[in-house]
Amino acid sequence: MSGRDIGELWSQLKAQGAPPPARRSGPTLSGLAGLPGITSHVRTYDKSRGPRLPEERPSFIAQLGQGSGHGQQQHVQNATGDHQALLASLQRDINGLTDPDRSSRRRSVEKLHAALLGPPGGAAPEALQAVLAGPLLVPLVRLLADPAEKCRELATGLLSSAFPRMPAPAAVLPTLLPALAERVGSMPPQEPSEEMRLALADLLAGPLLGTLRDRSAAGGEAEAQSLLPEELLPPLCATLCCQLADPYADIKKAACTSVAHLARLAGPAHGMLPTPLLEPLVAALTAALAHQHSRVRLAALQALSALVQRGMPLALMQEAVLPAVRPLAQDHAPAIRAALFGCAAQWAGSRLPPDGAGDDEGRAANQCRAFLPLLLPLILLGLTDEVEATRTDTHARLEAISARLARQPQGAAEAMPSGQPAQLPGYCHPFSGRPSASTRLLVQAQLTRLLQQSLAELREWTAALRVAAARLLRVSLIYGEAEVLPLLPTVLLGLQSAVADDDAGVATHAVGCVHVLGCNLPPRHWMPLAAEALAAEQQGAAQRTAALVVLSGLLYAAPASAAGLDSDALQLCAATLSGPGLAAAAVAPDGGALRQQLLAACSNLVRWAGPGIAAVGSQLFGLLLPLWSVEVDGSADQATQGSSGSAAAAAGSAAAAPTAAAVLEQLAATLGRASAAGLCDLYGTEMLRCCAQSHAQWTHAHPGWRTSAALLRLSGSAALLQLWPTALPAMQHIAADHDRDPRLRLDLLHLLAVLLEDDSKAAAWAQAGCGQQLVATVLAPALVWRAGRVPAAARYAALTALCTLLACRRLPAEQLAAAAVPCDTPAAECASEGSAQEGLAGKRRQAGGLLAQVAGCVDEEYEPDTRQLACRTLALLLDTAGPLLPAAQLAPLQPDLLARLDDSSNAVRVAASATLRAWLACLLAPAGTGPSLAEADVSALASSMLIHMDDADAEVAEAVSGTLCTLASARPAAVRPLALAAAAAQRQRPDLLGKVLAACEAGGCSA
Repeated sequence: MSGRDIGELWSQLKAQGAPPPARRSGPTLSGLAGLPGITSHVRTYDKSRGPRLPEERPSFIAQLGQGSGHGQQQHVQNATGDHQALLASLQRDINGLTDPDRSSRRRSVEKLHAALLGPPGGAAPEALQAVLAGPLLVPLVRLLADPAEKCRELATGLLSSAFPRMPAPAAVLPTLLPALAERVGSMPPQEPSEEMRLALADLLAGPLLGTLRDRSAAGGEAEAQSLLPEELLPPLCATLCCQLADPYADIKKAACTSVAHLARLAGPAHGMLPTPLLEPLVAALTAALAHQHSRVRLAALQALSALVQRGMPLALMQEAVLPAVRPLAQDHAPAIRAALFGCAAQWAGSRLPPDGAGDDEGRAANQCRAFLPLLLPLILLGLTDEVEATRTDTHARLEAISARLARQPQGAAEAMPSGQPAQLPGYCHPFSGRPSASTRLLVQAQLTRLLQQSLAELREWTAALRVAAARLLRVSLIYGEAEVLPLLPTVLLGLQSAVADDDAGVATHAVGCVHVLGCNLPPRHWMPLAAEALAAEQQGAAQRTAALVVLSGLLYAAPASAAGLDSDALQLCAATLSGPGLAAAAVAPDGGALRQQLLAACSNLVRWAGPGIAAVGSQLFGLLLPLWSVEVDGSADQATQGSSGSAAAAAGSAAAAPTAAAVLEQLAATLGRASAAGLCDLYGTEMLRCCAQSHAQWTHAHPGWRTSAALLRLSGSAALLQLWPTALPAMQHIAADHDRDPRLRLDLLHLLAVLLEDDSKAAAWAQAGCGQQLVATVLAPALVWRAGRVPAAARYAALTALCTLLACRRLPAEQLAAAAVPCDTPAAECASEGSAQEGLAGKRRQAGGLLAQVAGCVDEEYEPDTRQLACRTLALLLDTAGPLLPAAQLAPLQPDLLARLDDSSNAVRVAASATLRAWLACLLAPAGTGPSLAEADVSALASSMLIHMDDADAEVAEAVSGTLCTLASARPAAVRPLALAAAAAQRQRPDLLGKVLAACEAGGCSA
């Protein structure tokens, strides 16, 4: 040490911080004087001197040593005899606290700790008070700034252990709190060690403020005032603010605990903290609410809650507290959300009694009444939390608030009126029924503000804010009930956007809002608005889909409403859903999402109307038919299942999106029909007549064509007989006009193939000539050869329908024979005419009979698939009606069939072999009736087929071999020599030739 006292050092520091000499002025700037921003003097500084340092304030801890000797003597003189003996025994160690050697200082602290607090019980509380508040206080506090960290640590530990045992701990606060403020109450803190800063924070949170809080709770307001004088609040609050800003998370938590103790320490008579002290604390706590550690956020919320309960200005609550705590409603930690909703309810007065008692009760009640409009949105969010326990607890707290304000016992949920289900649509847990009257009145008083706030926040950028807004809107509508009517158009418009939100949570709660409106309001209020939104022009598919989701949700919840069926609303809904623009968009290739929601709306409409749906049954049936047709065709875009954003998932009207077939069955059951086909008997004839009036304007996308085609497909056998006279002329007109829409002609032929394949319509084709008319006037004209790709596609489609008819045997053989040979002479009579057969065959070929038309398709030059299908169709025709046809009609088929054996497609060659086999079965007469095929023709056929048995394709060779075996069985004498000659040449496969020779022997020809 230099030997100079602190006064000399302090005078020297002041002299060094004296102001610099006055600045020298240079020459004036000629011509620039008086201009803004221009000075007339040049400032010069002495560069030899360094930068001026800020004046340092004297250290409080360093000043504690001045005059300490006199103070120590005064404490010793005031002590009692026992205490004086204890002080005398500790004086050496107390003096050692100021020893220059750090080891000596450390040993002194350890000895003092053992003597005062160690076993077997330490010093008595009064003796501890006399020592710690006397000569030990200043040296011990000065150790908080000791250069040795271990000494600082031991001093902090001694204070932490001794403070709770002191009878009058407030005596050390004027010395200790400013020292703590000096060490950790400024930024950056003077204490460099994180561990020491944490130890000081724990000292302040537990032994210091915690002990004072306990003493205050036991001693009342007067004790609280004496424990913590107001002049000590500024250094204490400064220390807490710096600790809350410390980057170490544990220090933040300890500081939050200290703030909570401070808020509960002062009695109610103190009121709130002074605003200059309260605002920095609130700012530091709100910053900690965004900390990454959930425990820090929870501690900060609890500390902030304690400050609010002590007293908080309304402006500070509105501008600082609420914006900071509102994001915690979406916190990922359930404990924080539960604490937030509990704090918000407590701030609003959930724990206050109905009648306040005393000034504090009145002050708290007034504050809660002022805070309630601000806190109500936050409390309502707790009713839709993810955790069931949080929802239940928040609901109970809200009921307590409303009961206190209404000055009546806490109410329970009201029972549902008669006719309403126990669980209303959209009423999620904890709403087991209608909310209590007091709570409804409480929320309805703020309903306009709540609705405006939630609708505005539904347009926020972040999904979390939009989810919170949708949750708030849902609960507000539950409590608002019919009071929402003045804002109903705005609410429905906002929900139309919300149900199409990209976030599934927003869409789900938005559909819940729609359900709440549907069960709380009569349809006469919302149906015109929903219909207007759906029928609005210049809106895209996504907007229409969202409008359908809203209408579907309203219809889904309408049965839960106390209002009965409204016929005007029913008519308006059916007319809106059946609009031409909506129906056309639903059956478009990219209308999967719209179609799904339209079906949901139709299903909910039937569910709501019940038997009353008969008033609009025809409209609804006409709307569902094209949707069912698209669904059955499988042309619906599978990628759109659930691709309508969250709106598709939020259809919310049912567990799964209904299909058109399911809705038709639902409609039929509601109208008392056994199946959906029964609706065709009820509405089909009149509906088809209306559609067929415009058949000249039909295209493949025309609503009339779509409805007619779906009606024919859905109908049963009896209904088809009633519809056929009306449908056939339109089909004939389409088939005969080769200039009509090609897609329409192909769709017609595809429809016929589907109708012919349907077993439920099998009985209708043989009655009243339906099948014959179909073949003669619709299918046969399409088989006529015309140049071009479109006629080729039409021929293939007509062959498909004809092949289906023949394979399913929809027509008797006699009707097929009559269609195959179009003339006035019956086919059976023609078969017995003998020498006149050839002339008659020429006439029939010119007349274009079905047999000749199908045979002409065998030579199709565009597609091998058409040739293959023609061979298959011809084989079926020969199998069914061939025995009734005259040989003169069958003989001309031979060149075409043999030519197909040389086709470039192996599949066609195989099909031609099967057709040739059927043709031979028709021409080869049974035994005893005389040959109908000349021997020369048999030899020519056998020679040609023997050549094809040598084909490189095994399947072709097998097929030709089977046909030759058929011929060998009937004409063995003509075939066997040719087969033997081929075997001698050793060209063909011996196994196939062996089958042919075996067939010859079976036919009666042996070697």
